Amino acid sequence: RVREVHARMGVGEEVTRDTCSQVASVASNYARLTGGKLGVTVRTIYWMRHYTAGRLFRIGRMEYMIRPYRSGPTVYRNRETGEVIALAPDGMRFDGEGYVAGTAENFDAENGWTSTFAENEEAVTGYPYAPHGMAIHKEVRLPKATWDCALKHGDLTLDMHIPAGGRMSAEVSGDSMRRAVPFFRQHSPDEPFDSITCYSWIFNTQFEQIPMSSTNLVDYQHELYLFPIPSSGKDGLWFVFLDDDPDPATAPRDTSLRRGVADFLLAGNTWRCGAMLYLTDDLEH
Repeated sequence: RVREVHARMGVGEEVTRDTCSQVASVASNYARLTGGKLGVTVRTIYWMRHYTAGRLFRIGRMEYMIRPYRSGPTVYRNRETGEVIALAPDGMRFDGEGYVAGTAENFDAENGWTSTFAENEEAVTGYPYAPHGMAIHKEVRLPKATWDCALKHGDLTLDMHIPAGGRMSAEVSGDSMRRAVPFFRQHSPDEPFDSITCYSWIFNTQFEQIPMSSTNLVDYQHELYLFPIPSSGKDGLWFVFLDDDPDPATAPRDTSLRRGVADFLLAGNTWRCGAMLYLTDDLEH
């Protein structure tokens, strides 16, 4: 089915083959859960429909599809300096560290605060996100004479997804992002976008605190504009342990990622997820 859809779209064989490689990853997870049986978990079927619909494509290390931008900051660029600032949505509650309050039902009553966002003919005011992933409790004013809106709710964005397997270096991941933009502009010319966004446990800033065999993931995070999002406290743990609620004392520790996350949880820390954005005009950097 994917071959037929891609052929009608004029998509090359390499992209088709790379896109379909995710089937092997899903089947591998099923085999690990069932003692080697062939199949896919029910929870993955909804996602696999995107491949046969010709919406989701793997370009190098990452997968992408065009979607409306959802539940993120409004982003502005200074037309004189090129500086980019993301402002938090109105009414979002943060803890004292600048992360979204309520992760695992934990609320910082003493140090928590709520963001505001306002706009008039002259300027926008709000609370910025630091690019390394948290909100700053200091209101800023951006005059429209020098600041243009670069990304807002409802704009189309290149929604990025991270398939299992392969390195997560800044070089490999950046190459994928740079290749994806012209691919989608060629094959979806009627769906213009100016950003790449992703919501994932991969962009959890707590990886800065977890020792692993490689710094690839953290190095890649440093290239992006990270921002905080609501978390359940268990986001992504299934992808690490194939278990939504692992016991950190008995969880498998056969990789540095599993060891690091298990030790982090065993120490009593609350797990988070995160998100990133990147404006396509900056890909040359």
